[in-house]
Amino acid sequence: MIPFAIIPGSLLTGSLATYYTMPANNPGVKQIVMTGMRFLNSDSVNRTVTVNVVPPGGTASLANTRFKTLTIPPASAGNPPPFFIMDDVLVAGSSIQAQADAPNVVVLSANGMTYP
Repeated sequence: MIPFAIIPGSLLTGSLATYYTMPANNPGVKQIVMTGMRFLNSDSVNRTVTVNVVPPGGTASLANTRFKTLTIPPASAGNPPPFFIMDDVLVAGSSIQAQADAPNVVVLSANGMTYP
């Protein structure tokens, strides 16, 4: 297993978008176990995020929602960026989709481990 920055840091949009898709042709890697996710809110007010881990060929739905309108406090208030321990397994075609209630103010990063 090798540590892997799945999403090194991406600004979330105000509508659901895909931030990572596990490639089908990924030599030596059969799956990635997502071990953690962090959010940084650069705005001066609370923001909310929604995150889905979508299976291959699927669509975002309540069944694959990991966070639904999760409140992220502003970093400017001295709050550390919230970190969440995850254990989702990504296989070829799986994706991470997310959105915030306001565009370009919340940064999403995710990490994991690759497995052959």
